[in-house]
Amino acid sequence: MAAPITTTTTATNTGQMESEHAGQVQAMPPSFVVPRSGNLLLVA
Repeated sequence: MAAPITTTTTATNTGQMESEHAGQVQAMPPSFVVPRSGNLLLVA
């Protein structure tokens, strides 16, 4: 049971972070979007 719960939590957190980043991405230039997305994936 712990495995599926963890997976669901991770997916939810990732979705929230992507939503927050979507707003930041629009404010930042495309050049910054690429490295930022890469860092987010590594951190996640």
